[in-house]
Amino acid sequence: MNNHKSHVIILILICFFLKSDVIFSQDLTQQLFDAGVKLFSNKDYSGAADYFGQICDMSPDHTQARSYLVQSLIAMKKYREALASINKFLQKSPGNSEFVAMKQRIDALLNPPKVTVEAPASKQEYVMRTHTLSLSPISSEKPDKRPEKRPAKPAEPVKSRNTALDQALEAIDSQRYQEAINILDSLISKDPKNAQAWHYRGMVERQMGNHTEALPYFEKEVVIAPNGFEGYFSLGDILLKLGRLEEAEKAFEKAVKIKQGLYAMINLAETKKLLGKKKDTIELYKQIIKLEPEHPDAKLNIADALIEDGKIQEALGHVNDILSQTPLNGMAHFLKGKILMKNEMYDEAINEIRSAIAAQPDNEVFGNFLAKVFMSSGKTPEALDAANKVLQINPDNEEARIMIAEVLIKTGDIANAEDHVARIESSGKSARAFLFRARIFRAKGERDSALEMYKNYVNVASDDVEGVFEYAALLEESEDKASAVDMYKAIVEKFPGTSYSAISEERISTLGPLLAPAAQATQQPAPGTPQGKVTY
Repeated sequence: MNNHKSHVIILILICFFLKSDVIFSQDLTQQLFDAGVKLFSNKDYSGAADYFGQICDMSPDHTQARSYLVQSLIAMKKYREALASINKFLQKSPGNSEFVAMKQRIDALLNPPKVTVEAPASKQEYVMRTHTLSLSPISSEKPDKRPEKRPAKPAEPVKSRNTALDQALEAIDSQRYQEAINILDSLISKDPKNAQAWHYRGMVERQMGNHTEALPYFEKEVVIAPNGFEGYFSLGDILLKLGRLEEAEKAFEKAVKIKQGLYAMINLAETKKLLGKKKDTIELYKQIIKLEPEHPDAKLNIADALIEDGKIQEALGHVNDILSQTPLNGMAHFLKGKILMKNEMYDEAINEIRSAIAAQPDNEVFGNFLAKVFMSSGKTPEALDAANKVLQINPDNEEARIMIAEVLIKTGDIANAEDHVARIESSGKSARAFLFRARIFRAKGERDSALEMYKNYVNVASDDVEGVFEYAALLEESEDKASAVDMYKAIVEKFPGTSYSAISEERISTLGPLLAPAAQATQQPAPGTPQGKVTY
């Protein structure tokens, strides 16, 4: 690193003797920037940090150099130095969404948040409540990597000469939110067309976690400043947090159209992924990697999208490439574990997920997936232990509680299972509570209650072939063979090629002949009815 510093000093001295002050500053900054980008592309993050750090010392507001400096420090795992650099920038521009996002990501790396995934009433309402699994990247942009036709640079919220706005920004930065609210509300009342005031008013609510309250401020901002990147970016971010995915998608698309910021593109891709638009998601990630080939999180995101799209070998290539460069990357190990799980290579998958957990011990998603792999491989005691460890991290993690309930029911520990099922029912978030309650009633021999619960479950979770099959089997046991055959036929039609479909076809073949005589009997004339005459 010292060698790079000497190169920087020599470059400064040469320009000092050869250039005037103005030309010196412009030329030196560009030379340092070009040298830094080259080193960054070659993965010489230490050298790149030297060059970008020098630019930031000379020009603290140089956004691109600051972004590269932060990424270089993160690549070297110097998270606190990266955070200090971001905070220095945010002192002047606290509302810059991309740098706020960088700060949040580094905070998450230093203090991994707890994960709570809320089960939605509908697919559109699904929202991951943490960035632990979302793979949100650090934004950076290379001028030489951008498309030739770049949109005009939008008017972004910057430090104003307005004393009141300066005071509001200082209050936001110091987390004196009520003071900031009072100042900003006064500004808006005096000048309703002040887009910056509306933007920062929304940022206050966002930083306080009041997403619903933040929404109208960003909606107003984009009306006043329809060409502003920051407004659409922040609007999309809030809509995404509120689970309004289609609207978030439109907002991020407008932001990306104004400026191809990587973080906005990543958020757009993640939104499309939640909407089930797999091809669009993969195409976006490919564009992101073209803009920033060395961005590790972009590679992770495209690998995850490829896994969801069933392109396993292509995904594995990306994951192995990441692990060859960063062997301790927890998310890469997790994704490789998912790939191995899909190929039913359970022992290998368990090893990868354990490596992921070693890198991020408090990651609840990793812990739950380990429990799932154990369950799939028939190792129920290990699955129970893994899920219980997640509950130790977060007692409210419902996914872990669901797996514990399932294991306890399967192993016949109904008494302990009922306690977990009751807590799942009380939250009202998971339809599987119906399934678990049905299994408990069935284990207790309460057939009618079990049938009612299975019926409730199938009505809300008809895509769960296991639950549908259990319902059909219980109908058959209850001598309601006609209803059982109808359910088996539904399984054959909806889940062709599965083991459940094959078994259902066998049951239909067995039960069909038994139903035929009963059907014929219903068609026979009542005793004493003359043949050939119609009865009314």
